[in-house]
Amino acid sequence: MGVYYKCLRGDSQHLALMERDAVAVQDAAGRNWICYPIAARKVENLTMLAHVSEVFEADATARRQGLGQEGTEVRIYYCDDERELIEKLLLDAAPESEEESGSDS
Repeated sequence: MGVYYKCLRGDSQHLALMERDAVAVQDAAGRNWICYPIAARKVENLTMLAHVSEVFEADATARRQGLGQEGTEVRIYYCDDERELIEKLLLDAAPESEEESGSDS
């Protein structure tokens, strides 16, 4: 049976460090993510907005204090195990092509 993981990257990723069984994962672009397992009922009963509300509040506080830089990205994955989580992050975070990033070259 699989597990849902909530992953955070950016200004408020530290919030995930407080969660039980949190793991640090680096994606293909070299960015650090902190991920932790969450109960299936939490995923099924909450909207994505509910999952990110605490992060939005923390990002807003950081900006008011002059500490916010990039904001925080939140992703939820369903995986068979931690190894599959790492594989998904590596696939999802491949660097953007120049066309996708808006470059004129």
